[in-house]
Amino acid sequence: MFPHFFEVYYTIKFQCLLKLRGMRMGN
Repeated sequence: MFPHFFEVYYTIKFQCLLKLRGMRMGN
């Protein structure tokens, strides 16, 4: 339907997951 929307959505989701992983490893 909206490829651009999904692209942005998954990009933000992926970045959020990386942040959570980074915080866990940091602690």
